[in-house]
Amino acid sequence: MGYECVSIMSNSKGVNARISASQGVTRQVVDLACQYVVAADGAGSPIRKMIGITMEGEAEMQKLISVHFFSKELGQLLLSTPEPGMLYFVFNPKVIAVVVAHNLEAGEFVAQIPFYPPQQRLEDFTSEVCHDIILEVVGKRDLAVEVKTVKQWVMHAQVADRFTDKHKRVILAGDAVHRFPPAGGFGLNTGVQDAHNLAWKLGAVIKGYASEALLATYEVERKPIAKANTALSVANFKAALAVPAALGLHPSAARVVHEAINSRVGMLLPKKLQSAVLEGIFAVGRAQVSSAFLSDFNPIAAVRVSEMQRILKEGHSLQLQFPAEDLGFRYREGALIPEVKQSPSRERVAAPMGRRLEYLPSTQPGARLPHFPIIIHQHTFPSSSNATCSTLDLVSESEIDLVLIVGCNNSGCTWTEAAVTSAKSLSVKVRVVIMWPPGLETKMGESEELSVQRRVSAFKDRVVHAEQADQGWWELCGVPDVGAILVRPDEHVAWRSLNLPDRSSAEHLHRAFAEVFPALASPTSTQQCA
Repeated sequence: MGYECVSIMSNSKGVNARISASQGVTRQVVDLACQYVVAADGAGSPIRKMIGITMEGEAEMQKLISVHFFSKELGQLLLSTPEPGMLYFVFNPKVIAVVVAHNLEAGEFVAQIPFYPPQQRLEDFTSEVCHDIILEVVGKRDLAVEVKTVKQWVMHAQVADRFTDKHKRVILAGDAVHRFPPAGGFGLNTGVQDAHNLAWKLGAVIKGYASEALLATYEVERKPIAKANTALSVANFKAALAVPAALGLHPSAARVVHEAINSRVGMLLPKKLQSAVLEGIFAVGRAQVSSAFLSDFNPIAAVRVSEMQRILKEGHSLQLQFPAEDLGFRYREGALIPEVKQSPSRERVAAPMGRRLEYLPSTQPGARLPHFPIIIHQHTFPSSSNATCSTLDLVSESEIDLVLIVGCNNSGCTWTEAAVTSAKSLSVKVRVVIMWPPGLETKMGESEELSVQRRVSAFKDRVVHAEQADQGWWELCGVPDVGAILVRPDEHVAWRSLNLPDRSSAEHLHRAFAEVFPALASPTSTQQCA
């Protein structure tokens, strides 16, 4: 976009950043003073380096050349196949590459090609050379291909040692704070989760709803998730290598060869000879997947092909969908109240499908609020509206407030009264959602329905009535309808009660509100609540 942060300094009160802006052939320098800076400037993050944050984990797992190209003809060819794919792993005697199909209709692709510097240089991969590589990948010499860009990049598996600078004013997010192998989409998904977690906390602090202690929970909550996703992406990347390994193309062997050439002895060879030796050895390796070697008359080839088929059939290769990790991750500590003890009967575990775990909805503190179809009935109840939405829509997109979900019974009314009273004493915004069964009054006694409406009528500006569009909300949550679920602005559960409200209900809610907004914490606040 033409802007670059060239220097950054922070103290306990704010940040001073110098921005260089492109103005045609000249550049204009602008100094900015701000309360906070969120550095989401990519895997190479210059800002991360400026503030002295280091990365921990495995560096330089692999170097690659990325070729962005268009071929409408190739897109149409692939669309004509029975099952067009998104990823194509190509192993042939001329080249090894992974081709990502970004848009088959438009014919937009990116090819990832293993890269071994210094024997290979970026300058060697001209547009013409890459054009020929693409033709070898496809196996069609007259294919129409337009190469757009050629770049080099390095694969890492790392997480930053800190998520903020020492003054807690410069905050890293996305690839700037974690770098994964591109195996499973964890880079983008984890980055979006970072932003989701950070946005409301930053807003709450800037607007004066909470102290800066709330921002400290960003690293507390997100770092364990980033580390877990790092390990999972590495495992998935290694699983993807199982297929070429079965065919005799051991990636570890390529690394050993490259390291040998880069050793003291190997470096004694002239540069051209180093490159020739490297390519010669790789050519021998690629010959393992030639049609001559993989013929039906070669017993070694038959064993290798059989092993490859077994790996694919049993789902032991690359996995692309991770519903449990993408949706079912849970914060164990931070801006939430952990439960004193989780009942084993309520600690459900998803059944694995191969290596994949299915997403299992949960309302345990730290988990994401489950989706469930509902019909909103605002202050007038019941209304004529029949529009179905999601429980996730109960969380405001623009307000920094909490949502308390309770049942349509006397217990729900007691929770409502306690929540409104506690919120008022702490100047916290809270909206109470009373969850009604499908059919509203047809499922309840008229007197009980009127009793609930009458008791909450005094708080109608803070109460929302929601009707379940189907049966099973409380069963999905693992919470009885006399309990309560407190939801943060990022749709994660901050606290819940599995019990009937009692004399201490207001105290429980007071502590939960204070834990989410640390500035409001009382001296008697604790980390656990029944």
